Amino acid sequence: MKEIEILVSVSGSPAKIRRQLRRIGSPTVSRTIDQYYFDPKRSDLRPNRSGRLMRCFRLRDRAGKFTLTYKVDRFDRRGKWKYSDEHETLIEDGNVMRKIIQHLGLQMLVCVDSIKHVYRQGVYEIVYEQVKGLGQFLEVELKSHTSYTSPVKAKAAVWQYIKKLELHTGPELNAGKPELLLQRQSGRKRISVEMME
Repeated sequence: MKEIEILVSVSGSPAKIRRQLRRIGSPTVSRTIDQYYFDPKRSDLRPNRSGRLMRCFRLRDRAGKFTLTYKVDRFDRRGKWKYSDEHETLIEDGNVMRKIIQHLGLQMLVCVDSIKHVYRQGVYEIVYEQVKGLGQFLEVELKSHTSYTSPVKAKAAVWQYIKKLELHTGPELNAGKPELLLQRQSGRKRISVEMME
């Protein structure tokens, strides 16, 4: 399945941001722990020289519900992210899955710990997220993009939607939260984000 979304940093007090977003409905709030793994014998699940993850393998724990995901990012010729091919499935027992991952020899690359406020409006999923050690983000995903002829047109529609939310957002980050967290941990600062309080 194609994942078409835009991730931006968002500034302002968390209370004000949540008030602004309540205009579109009530959120589902959960703590989400995303554990990203790599295979020490292969390079494809690790960041490349520029710090970019082209593929990732993730175990997600969202309030005790587990999913396993493999993603392949697709970029245009200039290196701008267009969309991801995402393969995801529910996992019955997260602890057993962790043991399987360990037995396969995979190692933890990075853990993204966040509080997510998830809103839905029409074909959009809007996620206001506070990521521990990283900052505040807004991620808007187009859940149904069949009426658009290309990912570029679909992303343009997402941008128009973000503007209507009237929040103080930065430009599209062109990187995922695991990449941003790895950059911060390694001391590379490529993108400025407001730190969580």
